[in-house]
Amino acid sequence: MRGSRERATLAPEDWDGARLRIEVQRLAMRGRRMATSPLLDACAAAAEAQGDAALTMLVDTLREAGLPASVRLAATMILERLADPRAVPDLLSALPTAADWAQRRAILRALANLPGDEQTPTFVRIWNDEDGDARLRMVAAHALARRGHPIAVGIVDGSIPVTDPALRARAIDSLHGHVRADAYRRTDLIPAFGKALTSAAGEGQLRTALLALEGYWRPECVPYLHALAHAQNVPAELTARGRRAAAAIEAGEQRPAQAGVPSNRPPTEQPDAPDAPGTPGEGD
Repeated sequence: MRGSRERATLAPEDWDGARLRIEVQRLAMRGRRMATSPLLDACAAAAEAQGDAALTMLVDTLREAGLPASVRLAATMILERLADPRAVPDLLSALPTAADWAQRRAILRALANLPGDEQTPTFVRIWNDEDGDARLRMVAAHALARRGHPIAVGIVDGSIPVTDPALRARAIDSLHGHVRADAYRRTDLIPAFGKALTSAAGEGQLRTALLALEGYWRPECVPYLHALAHAQNVPAELTARGRRAAAAIEAGEQRPAQAGVPSNRPPTEQPDAPDAPGTPGEGD
């Protein structure tokens, strides 16, 4: 009994490989609650502490077609949390045989959020399939925006028209995450946010584009910030904000410490998902 209590209170960082395998199976039993379960965080923490051994175990689980789809799904979600690019080839290999919708989407989400460019051609193909699943094209737009890909830039600046405002909003938000992660060094993307600012379809797109230009805090942003005053259906609060930013940049004022940081997101946190945490089976 005492040993059981000790195992229950053992920190995830102190789990051994056998315990992690058991907890992955327990996580798989959470069903639609898997993505929001604290056990997912615990398994990711344990896997990170175990290093290469855990990565190998998770990849082997992903490859094992004889395992229940829910267990392979749990392994995929943990691999995404680990953010180890070494998992990319195995996730790409698992994608063609992922007949289960939830598993396929989870693999694509993981590939979108893991670093590297090896997966980029997959997302280009998904995006170019205009008759494909709209939800997977949303993931593709997010993945390409995270990499500053020309397709995503076209969605943001409006040169690639989309009928779903949510899709463009996702691309703008994810491209903003990309430039924030790069400390706003990619000044070639200023025009994309500037064009989005004056052609936004909805306040969400408008706010994110404005936030990106505020983050850059460069003279090249000023014309777009001034143009906001002449755009249609812009809340007065945002017009005034654009004017203030333009005047401060022109006056040579120092960039504010929180410029470009969403008010609901810590300075170091980046957008990491194409939508709210996906739930297994969602959209089936």
